[in-house]
Amino acid sequence: MLLLALIVYPSCRTQYAPPAVEASPALKELLPELPELPQWPKLEWFYRDGFYCLNEADVDKLLDFHENGLVQFRFQLDLYKKELDAIISHL
Repeated sequence: MLLLALIVYPSCRTQYAPPAVEASPALKELLPELPELPQWPKLEWFYRDGFYCLNEADVDKLLDFHENGLVQFRFQLDLYKKELDAIISHL
């Protein structure tokens, strides 16, 4: 039992540091830019009759953010992933 404790204890404290790999400048130029996360729209909430509410203009901003902003970001992120996968597959 003591032998097992002596084997397990040092292995739990051992930390692995992966070797640093420096990418070449040519490879860095090939990498696509990460798409920017869309900004959450600024909304003005108000409290009425026990509920938190939004006016119609803010609801439109929120729906536009969900229907257009997030969908476009997801599309750009998928393109980014495909471009990265293509670069990695050719390495």
